[in-house]
Amino acid sequence: MATTPAYLHKIHQDRLCKLLEVDLKGLDRLIRRKGFPAPTDSDKHGPFWSIKAVREWLTSSRYRPLASLLLDWWPDADGPAAYYGAEPKRYRATDPEPAAVLQHWRTSSGATVVVCWPMPDQSMTVRGYVRDWAPNADAYLTIGVDWGIYGPSVWAKRGDQRGNNDDEIQWANLARVLGQPAPFWL
Repeated sequence: MATTPAYLHKIHQDRLCKLLEVDLKGLDRLIRRKGFPAPTDSDKHGPFWSIKAVREWLTSSRYRPLASLLLDWWPDADGPAAYYGAEPKRYRATDPEPAAVLQHWRTSSGATVVVCWPMPDQSMTVRGYVRDWAPNADAYLTIGVDWGIYGPSVWAKRGDQRGNNDDEIQWANLARVLGQPAPFWL
């Protein structure tokens, strides 16, 4: 299971260790030496931390580069992200129709986000191509074809090439990082 704060306002110790890539001793060292916040409270699953506090610490300490984190853990935007436009992408230059359209954004923190809008019949295939089409982004998002209560699904990959699996994130986190409503269409 991915380390994501989806539907939670707190993160328990085991998931926090996974996010920070430390064991319990390493977490204790972070708390004592690096100004990491103390646990907010505990419950039957053990100690937990406020997601907001963890996000703020990750931002202020720069403990992990943004490209190594899912978008869920990125800082809140200080202002609207700069939109650098959209470009069609084909698998091969000779293909008559594009397989996807990529939107390019630069957040107020200076990170780059690429949002991939696959053509309807290409939704699963394009996920493997997005990094090749835009190799230097800090985050890659691919929009799904399914439709839920908040719109289509959003699948995220880290920019540092770690992990090949896509993790589902919420539109609200994309909007929070972009500092504005995240536009979508179908």
